Amino acid sequence: LKSGAASALLLCAEARLKAGKTGDASSLYDKIFAAAVPEILRQAAFRGKILSAGRTDAQGLILKALAGKDEALKQPAIDLIPKAYEGAEVSAVLPHFGKLNETRQIQFVTILAGFPKNIVLQTLRDAASNPSPAIRIAALRAIEKAGDASIVELLATRAAKAAGGEQAAAREALNRMRGSNIDAAIMSLLEKGAEDPARAELITAIGERRITAGKSVLMDIVRSGAPELRLRAIRALRVIATPGDLRELAGLLFGLEDETAREEMEDTVATVARTIPRVTARADAVENLYGVEKNPQRRADLLR
Repeated sequence: LKSGAASALLLCAEARLKAGKTGDASSLYDKIFAAAVPEILRQAAFRGKILSAGRTDAQGLILKALAGKDEALKQPAIDLIPKAYEGAEVSAVLPHFGKLNETRQIQFVTILAGFPKNIVLQTLRDAASNPSPAIRIAALRAIEKAGDASIVELLATRAAKAAGGEQAAAREALNRMRGSNIDAAIMSLLEKGAEDPARAELITAIGERRITAGKSVLMDIVRSGAPELRLRAIRALRVIATPGDLRELAGLLFGLEDETAREEMEDTVATVARTIPRVTARADAVENLYGVEKNPQRRADLLR
């Protein structure tokens, strides 16, 4: 077949596939695939063969392509895994991951994000430690959708120690993974005493995830935490504290000696006060704090 004729046959095959005539479509795709045509047309024909096959046959074609030496077929094979496999069935393709080249591994981990966590997470965890930065980043992005509480520590550590795109991907996954069990895991790890760089990431995640249950822990860190952790906790409180916390926030402000921390806490108090809908109520809240405070320096802090 010449390329023009093969392209025309592809259009005919696609029309028959859309019309539900899978047998006719499959015959045309087979003819194109067997011919000496450019790689892009062979890929399109192979894709059609999978789409026009029955479920079991489609899975067989994908597995054969993943195990084979024809690199051109692996791209459409991986792309169509979500079409041919459902739920736990995807476990059949996982053993092939490590045999793929870098480009295909990136494609592979990306499609795994749509499958059950309990089936794919270990593969994603392994990929997140791959020597290739690009594969690690792709795995971390997939973990954002397919991660669970068991991966929180890895993400916090990676967010603390990595740089660039990998650090950003780890932070995004930590901040965006869904589930209250993720929130509980973040709080648990923070309270257990992770290393300070990882603790800093967990503190930030409390604010990003709006974990209101973390307010008391953050306030304790403001009182006695390391300087960098204190600043992170103050910024997180800016997001999750409410007007009902203003008196306690003011108390934290008064207890700070470091000028940078004081300025951050002043911003936090002001930001929380601005969440009060009525302007007069905001003024009343600050005036109430001002009225009971006798220390001149502290009164000055409230007026800033």
